[in-house]
Amino acid sequence: MRTSKSKSVGTGATWRRECEALLGSFGGGEIKQKPFKLTVKSKESQSPDTIKDLLKSKINPTKIKVGINSLKSLRDGRVLIETGSKEEVETLTRDINEKCREKMVANTQ
Repeated sequence: MRTSKSKSVGTGATWRRECEALLGSFGGGEIKQKPFKLTVKSKESQSPDTIKDLLKSKINPTKIKVGINSLKSLRDGRVLIETGSKEEVETLTRDINEKCREKMVANTQ
């Protein structure tokens, strides 16, 4: 029910901006975007720590212009990598599969 004093909420992009402004004013900060993920699995049953070490030695995220938000070990032996965009995931997946194809394989989620 609308009264003459109430403010109507817009739709689409307008509504999102209003929500972001409201959350920001209460100290809620930014609305987090969905992280883009890829997993890396060893072909030789190596531990997640070994996979991480190999990735750190062979892959240079700065050189391929990819930002990595997190690097986590999973219980099943895979390593989960989160980035900020789909393009970064695709670039990182391609680079891992090219440089480390003998020892591991990267898949996007």
